[in-house]
Amino acid sequence: MDDWRSKPRTGRAKITEHSTEIRILLAEGKTNRQIYNLLTNKGLDISESQFNRHIKKIFRPHDKQSKSQLFNSEVNEKKCDSAINSDISLPYEWNNIGVFSEKLITDLENNGYTPSIVREWGLPESQIRQRLIIENARQKGK
Repeated sequence: MDDWRSKPRTGRAKITEHSTEIRILLAEGKTNRQIYNLLTNKGLDISESQFNRHIKKIFRPHDKQSKSQLFNSEVNEKKCDSAINSDISLPYEWNNIGVFSEKLITDLENNGYTPSIVREWGLPESQIRQRLIIENARQKGK
């Protein structure tokens, strides 16, 4: 087993080291294989299947949605008032502070938290959910 199963949990870290470059290449329209080949030439040492899984999960989380769902979400965002729209953050802002779970991101945004607020907490993703629960309990107690 020379692929990802021999060293679990190292692929995401290796991918996030190159996150800005990957975003630029995806924006240019490069395919996953082209990006993988470029990064392996620069020293990335994970399998292509693992690379594709991480790209799909980290950088293309909304590919599962149909076009109608995307359109409806865009319409709903436009209906929000401007104050709320200014607080809505892009997924890569959450990824930059180490929050990758889509469910956690939506829960944080629904409760009014921005990436800058969560960054001030200085917690890893695994503990941010606990902090959110505590903060919500404090607000309900007031």
